[in-house]
Amino acid sequence: MAKPLIQRVAPVASTIIISSLAYPSQWLFYNIEPGPLRKGDAYIFNLLVASALFCYYRACFTDPGSIPLDWQSSVRLNGSASDAAQLPLQQRWCRKCEMYKPPRAHHCKTCKR
Repeated sequence: MAKPLIQRVAPVASTIIISSLAYPSQWLFYNIEPGPLRKGDAYIFNLLVASALFCYYRACFTDPGSIPLDWQSSVRLNGSASDAAQLPLQQRWCRKCEMYKPPRAHHCKTCKR
């Protein structure tokens, strides 16, 4: 199943927006007072822009994973008594994967998980 157009265009559009904000502003730093950026500052600036793009692409293209089959037992083992009193453990049945869903879990419309 092909991805919708918005999902295919969003990473490219975001890259264009980030680049159009980062690199013209760098040109302004070289041409306005109090003076040009130092070489080290320019390297740090470009490294931070590249890091932002790298993190964005990792977030866009990393598989979110799936819910483990034994999630209920791990919640009971790791949760404290005060957590159990505040958040009662509701068991919701998912009709898509035919498993119990943990609290606040939703299914992705694209990958059907």
